[in-house]
Amino acid sequence: MVNHEPTVAKSLFRLGRALLGVQSVRNACLEALAQRGEVEAAELLEAQRAVAKRLEVSLVHLTSAQTLLPNDSLIRDKVQQAERLQASLALVGAAPPSQAPIPIPQPDAFGAGVVFTEGGRWIDNRVSLEIPVLDVLDRGSGEPVLLPVSLSKQVNDHNKGELAIWVHYSDHLGGNVLQQRCAALGMSTQCEGGVGQAWSNLSTPAQSDEDIASPDEFVIAFDFFRSGNTHSAGVPAALEATGVISRVRVAGHTQFGEAFRIYRVHF
Repeated sequence: MVNHEPTVAKSLFRLGRALLGVQSVRNACLEALAQRGEVEAAELLEAQRAVAKRLEVSLVHLTSAQTLLPNDSLIRDKVQQAERLQASLALVGAAPPSQAPIPIPQPDAFGAGVVFTEGGRWIDNRVSLEIPVLDVLDRGSGEPVLLPVSLSKQVNDHNKGELAIWVHYSDHLGGNVLQQRCAALGMSTQCEGGVGQAWSNLSTPAQSDEDIASPDEFVIAFDFFRSGNTHSAGVPAALEATGVISRVRVAGHTQFGEAFRIYRVHF
């Protein structure tokens, strides 16, 4: 079997190094302008925060390369260089977005039926709950069939290091309940509905590195608003109602008119 890790690592390294070079030059120019008194303090800080935000993208690529090739001295040196620049920017008030404080989850504020599972780190926290699948109704009640799921978080190393949210099949109500609900939804209980397997991605990659303002924000997947789905009667609304996510703002639109809806997680 061919090992592609060195090739991937080198590609990540070159990308991270290029981004680091650009931001290093930008920061040096800003410092020169400041020394000559040619830039206002507020304007300088705003520009330095923009440098810090893009520098963070560079570090995502460099640290990913270092994970693949931990003994490579060139990668290690560039990671350290980026970290030194990041630290110097933080000292003047331009800390990167990932170092912004993350709100502490408050499970007591979640709706009934939400099970909060605390991980060793904030990124490892999970919630389990039931969500309605609107296009399938229960024959007896006429209400949407509720699918037991869990939500997990991870860092999207392939897209600016932003937050990614996944929805998985869950057996927190019991394996028999999961199988019964999957059968009611027309899923093959042998091929679909496996505990822990992905049911859907709740998030989609951001349009640009300007969309995400804090580590707990994400862009919700377009699929939940397509094919006649509406927010007021869909999965996002159900998750909002339980308090595990909330709407923040819209950050632009695609060429097809779809909104980049920014949400925040609370678990």
